[in-house]
Amino acid sequence: MRLSRPSPEALVAIAAGAFVAFAVGCEPSIDVPPSALPRPSTSARGPGGQEPAVADAGASTKPALDGYVHVARRERVAIGLAEAREIDPHDANEVVERLADRFEACAQKLETEGALTPGAGRLVVLLDERGHVTATDAKLSPGSDVAGAALLCLLAPARALAYPPGKGSRRGFAVEAVWEKVR
Repeated sequence: MRLSRPSPEALVAIAAGAFVAFAVGCEPSIDVPPSALPRPSTSARGPGGQEPAVADAGASTKPALDGYVHVARRERVAIGLAEAREIDPHDANEVVERLADRFEACAQKLETEGALTPGAGRLVVLLDERGHVTATDAKLSPGSDVAGAALLCLLAPARALAYPPGKGSRRGFAVEAVWEKVR
């Protein structure tokens, strides 16, 4: 069986399609300093001056930072939902709350061991229709200690959480997290 070579026009069309798919599919990176991310004790108004939904372990209501759909604050950790695609908003908020609970417990353990390094990061999680994680992408503030805390306390729990099934080929969410020492 002999295969024919594609024409130059076909190669150009494939290259153009790949370029467009790459350009459209890429999200901007988190090129902001950790001080610009939500801190566990920070408050500000959301887009348009309203106060978006915010929850913390003490059930107090505090306004979130501009641009976040939902913010979960704990003693050492704040996680802001930057975006959710093809996921019910209530389910996305629940995911952020569960992730914040797991991150706080992990950060508390690391701090007790003297191994918690303050840091920040952005995590993108892609899901299939069954709710299984298909891919993750993390951008973190510099430092191997920060990376260790993020992998152990943010990425691993995000990959282990159970997510609701749903329709859609672009399901997923993006969160931005910041963590700090209490003591």
